[in-house]
Amino acid sequence: MALEKAEIIGVSIALPKNHASIGEYFEAAQKAGKTKHGYIMQLFGEIILKTDVFKRYGVEEVLYLYIASVAPNQRGRNIGALMLGELMQLAKEKNYKVLTADCSSYYCAKVCERMGMECLSTVAFADYLNEEGEVIFKPPAPHVAMKTYAKRV
Repeated sequence: MALEKAEIIGVSIALPKNHASIGEYFEAAQKAGKTKHGYIMQLFGEIILKTDVFKRYGVEEVLYLYIASVAPNQRGRNIGALMLGELMQLAKEKNYKVLTADCSSYYCAKVCERMGMECLSTVAFADYLNEEGEVIFKPPAPHVAMKTYAKRV
């Protein structure tokens, strides 16, 4: 969390993720059904299968950046990069070898790139369709894709 004069100006939430997470995403998607949450869990499951960070990096567990956000009136001050840098340091201290992130935000993806993270996957929202062939996620520009990043720490 980033604070300025007792005001929260940024937050990031990370948690451990292991190979069992793959099944958990698909189970959550099935349980949620054809809801927005169900489609999000399905997308995460598909991405983790596609990227296979555990095999790619030879690890059993990674630290996964689940949520990152900076207050709109605080953007452009490098707060996201500072929080990500702190998270990388925390990952090292907790003996994680890899930090991963799924970015639905264009700005989050840019921060990951600036911090030297490798883009493992890009799923354009316009290409992610439901069973009827309709686009599921329609965020405003410039948020056009879900990008997955990883970095050895």
